[in-house]
Amino acid sequence: MAVQKELLRHADIQTTMNIHTQAVSTAKPEAVHRVAEVLLKA
Repeated sequence: MAVQKELLRHADIQTTMNIHTQAVSTAKPEAVHRVAEVLLKA
């Protein structure tokens, strides 16, 4: 995450971690739904 911190110019690594954690937690249900759709069509 240090590279992301530098690229995004966050002063604190915690800011970077909070943003990435939130993005992952909101994207997970959509990803699970899409995988289920693919598997159920098989």
